[in-house]
This record gives sequence, structure tokens and C-alpha cells, in this order.
Amino acid sequence: MAVTEVSIANRALSRVGTNNVLSVLDGSGTEANRQCYLHYEPCRDALLRAHPWNFALKRSKLITGAESAKTITGATQADPVVITAASHGYSDGDRVRIADVGGMTAVNGREFTIDVLTSNTFSLLDEDGSSYGAYTSGGTATKIPASGFSYWFALPSDCLRLLWVDQDAYEYKVEGGRILANSDTVDVRYIYKVTDPALFDPYFAECLVVSLAIAISVKLSDNANLKESLKADLRDLLRDARAFDAQEGGTPDPIDIDTWNRARF
Repeated sequence: MAVTEVSIANRALSRVGTNNVLSVLDGSGTEANRQCYLHYEPCRDALLRAHPWNFALKRSKLITGAESAKTITGATQADPVVITAASHGYSDGDRVRIADVGGMTAVNGREFTIDVLTSNTFSLLDEDGSSYGAYTSGGTATKIPASGFSYWFALPSDCLRLLWVDQDAYEYKVEGGRILANSDTVDVRYIYKVTDPALFDPYFAECLVVSLAIAISVKLSDNANLKESLKADLRDLLRDARAFDAQEGGTPDPIDIDTWNRARF
């Protein structure tokens, strides 16, 4: 029998001991439908995130989302140096990297904290340019992420959990839905949001049935001991599922499953 959202919901209802049988899962009609619809997606995503299931792994090469460079059209021999860059969009205290300036080469390849003067100009704080060569042409200013990393990358839209970046060859951080790194491209491996039940590993599907049954049991069952019994079933299922999944995964990757996720079950 094909695995569908409805079949998973009906098996969860059977685990809870109700006589309800759903033909659709849309939150309408019965309390059983409403509860299954309410909890299905959160239970699925939490279970996906809790383990690097082979069927839910993806690899991708990300291209930097670093701030676009602003074109410099002037730099003063003054204390501090004042940079002209039309519509720069910067704020006081931002950090920028200066590159490719003609004439005033002393500022190239360096990072500065800035003070915004106008929408088209900003000064390089504490940078005395009175002895520097005169500006002649060109140059760019690029904003640096506040974290101090040079580049940022948007996490893939279907990413539920990032597992590694370049096999951890580079230092990186994940903040605010972004990967921060010092390389302009990164290879990532992650758990993605699998929404098609036909792709589920059979053991995962069974774990999802029990996980959903746990979530809906509070509203749909008067059996005070049912939830704890279902939790025990899920612990056993997860142990076996993880073992089989690991055996089929090929050469193991050094992925650590955090104890918090284990403790949830």
C-alpha cells in the first residue's frame, strides 16, 4: 500500500484507539482530522531533523551572498580619509573593505570602521590620509558582515538542519538563517524537508506514525497511560531505524547527533 499523509494519519489514529478513518487530511470536519492536520507537519519535520536519514540528505554548492561592492569615485587626502561612493547605503559603525583604489593605494586590501557623512560619502575612522598618494581613479568598498566573517550564504530554502560545511575545512557560523564564512563558495550537506511520503524510508514512516499518535493522544484518548506507552514504542523504533539507516549509509560521515534531539524521544 502506498504511503500517503492520509495513511500515516489513519495508522496514528488506530494507534490511539479511535474509530475515525480519514479520507483527506485537511483539518476539516472531525476533531480527529483537525488534530492530525495540526500535528502532522511539525511531527514530520522534528523527526527528520532528529537524525541524518539517508533518504533526507542533500548536497549543494552555495555561492556567496556577500554585500555587493560599491564603486568609489573619490578619496580625500585628509584626516580622516573621506570616501565618495554614490548611494552607498551604509550606517555608522559598519565595517567595509577597500580594494582597487588608484593613486591612494595605502587603503587597498584593508578593513575600516566608517562614519556616514552623507548618502554618498563616508569617512574611514582614525585613518589619516594626509600623507597618502592622491586618489586617481576606481576602487570598491564592500560591507563586511557584523560577525567579522567576509561572506554570507543563505541556507537552502528546504534545509531543516545543516550537517557540515566543506567537511568543516573552513571556520563558519550559522546565524539568522545564514552561513557566515571566509570563503566565497562553500559545499554543504544538510537534512532537507521531505514532503512526499512516497520518499520516506519504511522505518521513518513507522516512527512518524507513532510520533503523530503521541501528539494527538492528549485530545483523542482518555487512556492516561497511552502516551507513555507510545513513547516507549517510539524509542524502540528509533533505535532500530537509526541502526538500519546507518548500515545502509555507506562510509560513515563524522556527524554528531546532539543529545537534546535524542532526549526528545
